[in-house]
Amino acid sequence: MIVGRDSDWISEVEALTHGRGVDFAIDGIGGGRLRETIACVRVDGTVGSIGQVAGPIPDFSVADFAPRRAIRFARPSVMAFAADPDVYRLAGEEVFAMIQRGISVSPKEAYPLTEAAAALCALENGQGTGAKVLTP
Repeated sequence: MIVGRDSDWISEVEALTHGRGVDFAIDGIGGGRLRETIACVRVDGTVGSIGQVAGPIPDFSVADFAPRRAIRFARPSVMAFAADPDVYRLAGEEVFAMIQRGISVSPKEAYPLTEAAAALCALENGQGTGAKVLTP
């Protein structure tokens, strides 16, 4: 497992996949991280760009994909997805069906609502893994 913002995660992915790269990578950070994410994907793999907390998505050309040739790039939008009530309702029903089947991920850390600032600081500083949940 690769943990930490300062990890050389491109090299670690290369080592873990024996130079092959991953099949699918989701970049939720944006900015310069998108290029790093692209560098981790195998030939004919897929990159999903869903965030830009580190800054706007940089301009790039198809030539930027040349070292990994033939990768797929997707920029899905949760807002566009949520705009279709029928699709959104079906997706929600599937989430609840998964939970009923026992497929779920429990949050690793819960914070009282009064400690929301501490939870935010932990997120911003990359402390821990998984969701941070605020409880009333």
